[in-house]
Amino acid sequence: MVVTSYLLCPKVSISEITRQSRAVIAWLWQHAGEYHGDRNKIVVCGYSAGGQQVGMFAATDWPGEYGLPANIIRAGIPMGDHWGQARFIINPPLCRGAICR
Repeated sequence: MVVTSYLLCPKVSISEITRQSRAVIAWLWQHAGEYHGDRNKIVVCGYSAGGQQVGMFAATDWPGEYGLPANIIRAGIPMGDHWGQARFIINPPLCRGAICR
């Protein structure tokens, strides 16, 4: 398990928060083996604004923006009151960036 953080608004923009979050996922994928992790089993979960970031991961062009495989995130769980019931993202590239139900 990896717990991450990011700077908060209004100190930084939401775009910067998303950039920071994506950079963490890219770093994790690149370095997972150094910490006995399996980079092919990355699952992300976030609550409230973190849930929004889970959605942003699904919309990320990992090959174009980071030179990484399109399917680096195996599953995602966005949570929070604004999501209603949690919806599961399973293999986001297959969903074409949409949240799959």
